Order: sequence, then C-alpha cells, then structure tokens
Amino acid sequence: MTVDESSKMLMDAIVEGTKEALEPYIGKILATYRRDDGLTLSIPVKLTPGRNGAVQVETGINFIEKRVKDSNIRVVDFRQLPLPGMEERRYALK
Repeated sequence: MTVDESSKMLMDAIVEGTKEALEPYIGKILATYRRDDGLTLSIPVKLTPGRNGAVQVETGINFIEKRVKDSNIRVVDFRQLPLPGMEERRYALK
C-alpha cells in the first residue's frame, strides 16, 4: 500500500500535533503512570475542512492526574425487623 503525498502530509501533521500536545505534560504523565501502576491517556484528533481544500488538524490530550477511587456497599434485607427505637414514627397533623 502506498501513501500519496497528501496523506503523508496529513499523517505528519497529526503526529507533530500529538508530540506537541504531549511535550508539556510528559513529566506528569510518567509520574502518574508510575504512582498508579498505569494510566489511561486519550489523544483526540479533530479534522476540519478548511478553505481551498486545506485541512485543519486539532490535537489534544486528556488524562486524570489524580486517581479517585471510592465505593460503598449497602445491604437491604426486607426480612429484617426494625430495631427498637427505629420503628416508623407517625405524627398526627393538626
């Protein structure tokens, strides 16, 4: 498969844009990767038609520097009777 000149120019623009997006964050990326034993990185590329057949190439970068992990568990047993003092209270409306 051969790549024509315009395809090569487009790929080069995407690669260079990606490098430029990574460069300022590479230290934080590596530190987060090492600290959390892994990292998910997203590098979006948006191609927009320009004038006279040109293509605008926008590259970005997304990652989460601080991992937040939290969970909680509740068990609802419908067979359990209310504990003393926990009965449903009914108030008369006047």
